[in-house]
Amino acid sequence: MLPVKELKDNLFRPWFLMFWAFKLALRTIGRLIAAGDFATLFSPSALFDACFANFWGLLSPGFKDDMAPVVRPLYEGRLHDGKVVDKPVHPPVSGVVLELGAGNGSWIKEFAEIGNINTTGSDDKLRKRGGTGKPTISKIYAVEPVLQSVEVLRERIQEAGMEHVYEVVPVGVESINDPSKWDGKIEPESLDCIVTVFCLCSIPEPEKNIAALYALLKPGGRWYVYEHVRCHRSVFWIAIYQRLIEFPWKYLVGCGLANPAGPQLLNAGKWSHVDLGSPDEETPYEVIPHIGGVLTK
Repeated sequence: MLPVKELKDNLFRPWFLMFWAFKLALRTIGRLIAAGDFATLFSPSALFDACFANFWGLLSPGFKDDMAPVVRPLYEGRLHDGKVVDKPVHPPVSGVVLELGAGNGSWIKEFAEIGNINTTGSDDKLRKRGGTGKPTISKIYAVEPVLQSVEVLRERIQEAGMEHVYEVVPVGVESINDPSKWDGKIEPESLDCIVTVFCLCSIPEPEKNIAALYALLKPGGRWYVYEHVRCHRSVFWIAIYQRLIEFPWKYLVGCGLANPAGPQLLNAGKWSHVDLGSPDEETPYEVIPHIGGVLTK
């Protein structure tokens, strides 16, 4: 029997998100006009960044609540074939970490707890969450190109007392090692872990830049990923529907809906172990399907 309610929810979910993106874009434009910020208003890239930051800034707490039951286990190494398992099958996120698309710092608390980082900030929810043992995360490069998000990210890092661990990289992935864009540099094969959650869908030239990130991983380094992707195991007309709404989604939500992240990651270089899959609860009627897991260089 055709799952009517599930099908209806899946078909309308992208439009619900696009409606909110459009509504918040109008609100952002109104605020810019009221503030007399015409430089942002008449710069397509700056206007896009402002709308994107406001959209995700408002909705990210809800998205985090939805994703935490999968993303937290992913960081702990408890994701196998895309499914959450009771015991770790991979090492947890550790060492020198690059978080791509750090946004507003949604996962600061998780990194503090999983990495046993002794925090000393003013945020009671984060202070000393990492305990007193030896930290297992020594550094986090937080890559975030949107200025409005960077400002909030820096505030949250400071509130958490994690300035000694975090280094904000305020550029896009394509400029990570461009000395004219920021003051730092990440050496090849210097990263123990890369973390990408809902961000590969919005990077420019994904094949090129994913391969460039791969080059930054040490041999044995791990890439933790959770992304919404192109329909790959759906009924055929769901895949067609996803492609049809790709255009409005891209311009309203700001990323690619039919994102081939799986093949792009697999083609980035040689992997000694690949453990990717889809969550248990997803069905062939998903318009926004996901993959998650760990790839080891």
